[in-house]
Amino acid sequence: MNDYYGALGVRKNVTKREIKKAFRTLSLQFHPDKFKDHINNADVSVEAAEKRFLGLAEAYEVLKDEVKRKEYDAIIESLPSSFRPRFGESRLVRIDAWGVVLAFLFVLSTVQFYGQTYKYNQFVKYWKTKEDVRMFAKGEIQAELRKKSIKKNGKPLSSRRLKDIENELIEAYLEEKSKKLNVQGGYKKIELTDLVIIKFLKLPYSLPMEIYTWFSYFYRLSTGNYSLVDKIYWTRSRLRKHQDEWLEIPEEERKALLSKELWIDANYKRHVEEEIAEETKKNPARMKQW
Repeated sequence: MNDYYGALGVRKNVTKREIKKAFRTLSLQFHPDKFKDHINNADVSVEAAEKRFLGLAEAYEVLKDEVKRKEYDAIIESLPSSFRPRFGESRLVRIDAWGVVLAFLFVLSTVQFYGQTYKYNQFVKYWKTKEDVRMFAKGEIQAELRKKSIKKNGKPLSSRRLKDIENELIEAYLEEKSKKLNVQGGYKKIELTDLVIIKFLKLPYSLPMEIYTWFSYFYRLSTGNYSLVDKIYWTRSRLRKHQDEWLEIPEEERKALLSKELWIDANYKRHVEEEIAEETKKNPARMKQW
């Protein structure tokens, strides 16, 4: 099937006047008697110019006539997309829009994954160098160090060798502990569900759920029938704690915090005052400095 729109260099929704203008412009360029004088035809042969001009004439003959144009459009529409002329609908190269979106999201997710992984690894590397962390690790590996401080013949190892073994044990201990680090914020370890492409693919499910969650939330606010989830979220927000940090608080203490209703300004102010008073009793010298 010939692509008449593509031959004239116009879009499918072009007007009759624009079709005529496009035909005149191109016919002057490729007419057998005039093509040699055109600035853009230095490398165009006579045969190529004649063939192109005949194609232009054929396309114009169909598209200038309303009846023939409708019949042509109907034939184009009836063809499977893979068999339609390349520019038969919009003169734009046929590209699957979803393919482009998914390819873009895949590239973006790849950059996101490697970028976040690099940041996390840099944080872990820094964490291993912290003095308090290494001192804690040193205390934890003492039992293992004592086992390895004696040679098979019963003689003690040299101080240098003992130091090397200690450093090896500390590194091994920190390496194992780093796998369980709960890093939050910009340096957190990226999960599969954090990737942009996964979030996009989950939209048909997550978006309705998100809308329902917010609708339910505002409904509970209007009725005053707050859920436990609401109270936990408000309390965490007041205390500026992530979900994992909240769960690390002993259950009895969490219940006590929830009972104080800290999302109410007056209650939160009272809670802060109580915390300051308690800290003052524990360490009065430090509080005087403040």
